[in-house]
Amino acid sequence: MTLTTHLLFPPCQFLLITEEEVSRSLTRMSNALAPGPLGIGYKLLKWGHAANPSHLTSLLNAAVTLGHHLWKAALVIPVPKPGKINYRLAKAYWPISLLECCSKLLVKIIAKQTLLDSNHFHLLPVRLLRLPLSRRCIPCPGPLCPVLCKDQPHWCPHPL
Repeated sequence: MTLTTHLLFPPCQFLLITEEEVSRSLTRMSNALAPGPLGIGYKLLKWGHAANPSHLTSLLNAAVTLGHHLWKAALVIPVPKPGKINYRLAKAYWPISLLECCSKLLVKIIAKQTLLDSNHFHLLPVRLLRLPLSRRCIPCPGPLCPVLCKDQPHWCPHPL
């Protein structure tokens, strides 16, 4: 038996990312965020997308279609914790990972599409969320919640 014979829902086709989704996601990203190892920040992505929207959209669609993207590297910056006596020890620092902005943009768009699909197909049980169907949100940790629920703050049980 294959796994597909036991699926409760028929498999759905992934919809390609549109130029409007990329534009909408980029407008909500701050230019002040630090870029990753390649140094490509949101300001450059916004400028490139404004100049020719099809290029960035095609790049993101190719990454999703092929199931592989090139933005897997992160730049880890040690940030000193305040009030530590000995800064020679590793535990006196917080490691902060700076991911590529293209990767964060792609994750934001996919998370948004997944949230909309889960609401449309009623994939999340209401009793688990303890919220009415009209106010569903993926139960998420605080840092991920703004990515998933920024457009619909009334859905989100977490304060932003």
